[in-house]
Amino acid sequence: MNGTKFIDAGKLLEAFIQKSYENFLDIKKIDSLISENGKEKI
Repeated sequence: MNGTKFIDAGKLLEAFIQKSYENFLDIKKIDSLISENGKEKI
């Protein structure tokens, strides 16, 4: 090995999906807050 670490592609993908889902939920939360204030949806 030349100092590079092997990254499990499955774990990487899982982490990426998890992060994307969290961001999606944040966007939905913000979107619902905006629409509750009577403003237009994004």
